[in-house]
Amino acid sequence: LASPTMSLVDTAFVGLGDSGGLELAALSPGTALCDTLVLFFNFLWVATTGLVASASGDAREKTARVRTAMHGAMYAASLLGVALAIFLATQSPAAMAFMGVDPAVIAPAAHYIAIRGAAMPFQLVGMACNAGMLGAGDSKASLLITLAAAAVNLVGDWLLCPKTGIVGAAWATAASLVVYCALQILAAWRKGMLPRSAACLSGGEGRQGGQAGSPLSLLRPPSRGTVAAFMGYCGPYSFAMSTRVIGILAVASAAARLGATPLGAHQVLGSLFFFLACWGEPLGQTAQSMIPPLVRRGAGAGLSPKSSAAVRSLIGLLARVCIGVSVLLGLAGSALLGGFPGFFTSSAEVAGELLRLSPMMAVVLVFSCINVLIDGILLSLRDMRALIAITSCTFSVQMACLLLGLPDMLGLVG
Repeated sequence: LASPTMSLVDTAFVGLGDSGGLELAALSPGTALCDTLVLFFNFLWVATTGLVASASGDAREKTARVRTAMHGAMYAASLLGVALAIFLATQSPAAMAFMGVDPAVIAPAAHYIAIRGAAMPFQLVGMACNAGMLGAGDSKASLLITLAAAAVNLVGDWLLCPKTGIVGAAWATAASLVVYCALQILAAWRKGMLPRSAACLSGGEGRQGGQAGSPLSLLRPPSRGTVAAFMGYCGPYSFAMSTRVIGILAVASAAARLGATPLGAHQVLGSLFFFLACWGEPLGQTAQSMIPPLVRRGAGAGLSPKSSAAVRSLIGLLARVCIGVSVLLGLAGSALLGGFPGFFTSSAEVAGELLRLSPMMAVVLVFSCINVLIDGILLSLRDMRALIAITSCTFSVQMACLLLGLPDMLGLVG
């Protein structure tokens, strides 16, 4: 929820202070690159949640396995975050040119991306900690931390955007991501989920009960076993996420070719969609956190995951909740665009586009929420073949629509 919330806040403040719509249009490729590339690394979140939720054994063994999983996730997040920051700082103009972005918006978008990209290591490490907390069943701390970071971003935008526009929005978001990361690490440390010494990284902590130590033990590379456990999740899910990232960037590229007004409207649509879609994420997170223990319990009784009555009952409950949540999110998205377009932009042309697209927002949000739950169920059951098959099918349909030129014929509706 953190990244989409900050992008939505940036969109609102920049849009209200940008009567010409140029900076709002620049936010579209800016947030598209930042948010969707972070989305690609969502496999870290999935793997960490799954490994923490499925940790078994007695109390000491379970603690050691949780700490080992958290160490591997944070180590990988640090390296990947630095690599992503370097890529965004050096290659974002070339990437936007490749996407067909209007040259007039590349410069302000590149400034936004460079500043926000510098905070990518903090964002990915915070995401890894958040995943571990949710895998351990602690959603309250994660929610409070996200709200605190959003408040920092809100205050920063309020102070900086009137004077510096899109650049101020980038600095506010970067600062809030640093706060988000620090608070997530602190919460995980206090909960005892991070290594207390190097002994736990080789399994010693599970036998010795843990030793007080320095957080610098996190700098030690993870073991081969930890890497292998992560790859069991990361390999298939990386393929699924790469198709989604390519699809999102392809849609952003198609919107960029339509002109500044449609591009500004696309920015509002994308920011609002990702913000509201995240409210359906707890359904997938619940599946990933609660189904693995039920599967282990059923396996102990000689039952397969799909024949366990407890698993079927939980999936049925989540499906019923998903129907209600998806409808509410669809209605909320449509109402915000159709009833309050002035909340996101001061441009009458952009507001008209938003009003026209409000029914489509409802449909997309409903199906997005359902897809999130399906992903969570398949990941919790480790059914990677089905996940890859479904993702490949949807990606093929999306690419076919783009290749047929639907955006050029129907505008943003296409």
